[in-house]
Amino acid sequence: MRSPAKLNEELVRRYQLWMTTQHYASDTQRLYFRTLKGFCGFVREKPMTDITHDDVLAFLLRESASGLTLQTIHRKLNTLRMFYDFLNLGGLINFVPPRFVRLRPAPKSLPQILSEESVSKLIAASRTPRDRVLIELLYGTGCRISEVTNLRLESIDFTNRSIRVHGKGRTRIVLFGKRAAEAIQSYAGDRRRGFLFSCDWPRQWGSVFPQRKRWLGKWTDYSRDGKPKDKVRPLGPLSDITYQQARAKLRRILVHEHSIRPDREKPPRTKSLQDSVQRAANRAHLGNVTPRMLRHSFATHLLDHGADIRVIQELMGHAWVQTTQIYTQVSKTRVASTYRACHPRGA
Repeated sequence: MRSPAKLNEELVRRYQLWMTTQHYASDTQRLYFRTLKGFCGFVREKPMTDITHDDVLAFLLRESASGLTLQTIHRKLNTLRMFYDFLNLGGLINFVPPRFVRLRPAPKSLPQILSEESVSKLIAASRTPRDRVLIELLYGTGCRISEVTNLRLESIDFTNRSIRVHGKGRTRIVLFGKRAAEAIQSYAGDRRRGFLFSCDWPRQWGSVFPQRKRWLGKWTDYSRDGKPKDKVRPLGPLSDITYQQARAKLRRILVHEHSIRPDREKPPRTKSLQDSVQRAANRAHLGNVTPRMLRHSFATHLLDHGADIRVIQELMGHAWVQTTQIYTQVSKTRVASTYRACHPRGA
């Protein structure tokens, strides 16, 4: 008979498969999985089908005591609600315990934005064509970082300067300007197919470690049709050569081995693109800058220059206009111009 812990793992696995069939973003799936894995560890040998709202509340209390923000606790509760909705839909339970848990509303913070001058400094701080096109696209289209990461060249229409992107379960058309077009063409070169941003596998140098009075070198070999296989080779006694000499010997060995990672039809890691933006921000002395801040800046600057809120909603891919309206609270130009135009003594 299957143990409760194994049953819980199987339920989480099936929920992951369901999320995949529903085309949830991979980042969303990973976030949900971490929460559910933590919840499995919390309930231990108690079947998830026997959970009560008191168990959910106790889990959230433990997470809150660890220092998590109220916004994060709300996200974890929402994850549990969706998971138990799935179990209820499948007939495994008759009610949804997390739906009986209520938290006080989390305070909504205003989006962080960059000024137009700061965006110009950020773009100027780009040192490679890859970084330049990344920042131009994030700011010029308002796309999410996940949408830019998975962007394919076949989806780019240079004639109409538009891109077909897929995110949050829907496909939409975004626009880009002349400078972004020039940056894309400079970076892509003659490529016409595949992901715009190629996978950024770092060069492999292997590792050196001591074992049984000798230095060993370890690396991954790709000689079998690109399939990885770990290889280990002795480099010399600890008493005869230093670590630096063993490292140099391994480098000479790797020159003649199949240690180069094969090209793969795969986009880069989202984290690597986020790091590229931050490195440019560091060079421009702008402090902490994230791709989401560029998306927020895109919407706010459009508002500052008189764009209609419905147009911005469509460009950003928001399902509800209420989501877009938050940018009206940070558009200082729109607030100031409205005050001067409408208040009897505002001029």
